[in-house]
Amino acid sequence: MPGPDGTTSIRVPGIPGEIAFGDWIHNREWSTSRFGNTQSAAVGALNASAGELQPGGTASLTTRQATMPAGGGRGFPPGYEMYVYSIQLVFGSATGVRYNNTITAASSPTDGDFAQVYGRTLFKFTVQNKLKSQGGVYKYPSGGGMYLTGADSSNATNRLWSNNGLPSPRDQAAFIIPHLLEPNIPFAGEFSFDAALALTGSNTLDIEGNIEGIEKRPVT
Repeated sequence: MPGPDGTTSIRVPGIPGEIAFGDWIHNREWSTSRFGNTQSAAVGALNASAGELQPGGTASLTTRQATMPAGGGRGFPPGYEMYVYSIQLVFGSATGVRYNNTITAASSPTDGDFAQVYGRTLFKFTVQNKLKSQGGVYKYPSGGGMYLTGADSSNATNRLWSNNGLPSPRDQAAFIIPHLLEPNIPFAGEFSFDAALALTGSNTLDIEGNIEGIEKRPVT
C-alpha cells in the first residue's frame, strides 16, 4: 500500500505496524568468535565489531570477520533496528587463518573437532537478559558455504570450507516470530560448554555468528 510520502509499505507476519520499503532492507550482521583447545569458559558471540578484540581470541576482528555496527552488549546505535528471523552459526578456520586470506584444505576442522563442538556446546541468544533462543550449534545451520570442493575423493582432505548443515538457504532455521533489536537495548549470544573441548585437529576453531532479517539503518 502507498505510504504518506509515496513509498510502499507492507505488513509482515509477526511484526506490529507497517514496514516501509526504502526504510528497511533484508540484511544480515555478523561477528566471529574463537574456541581454543581445552576451551571450557563461556565465549561471547555477536558482541564485538570490527577493530575490537575477537571473543576468545587475542587479535582484533577485521571488517570481514565482523560487520556488527556495535557489540550486542551495547545494543544497536541510534538509527538502527532489526527484526531477526534467523541465526546462523558458520564454522570457519581451524588454524587461525583469517577469512580474508587464502583458505586451504588443512584449515578445515576435523570430523572429531566437529563432534566435540556439536556434543559439548550450547548456544544462547538473549535480549535484555531474557532468553529468546537456545540449542546446540546444529540447531542454527549455516545455510551456505563451499561443499566438498576439490578432487572429492576424500571428504577429510579435499573440503576447503566446512559447513554447519547443508549449504542451502532453505536449510537455515527460521523463527516463527522475529526478535526485535532496538537502539541501546542490549542483546547477546553466548557459547557455553558442559565439558572442555579437545580439539585434536587444531588449536583453535572459529565460529561466525550471523543474525539475519529486515533491518533499518541510518540514511547516509
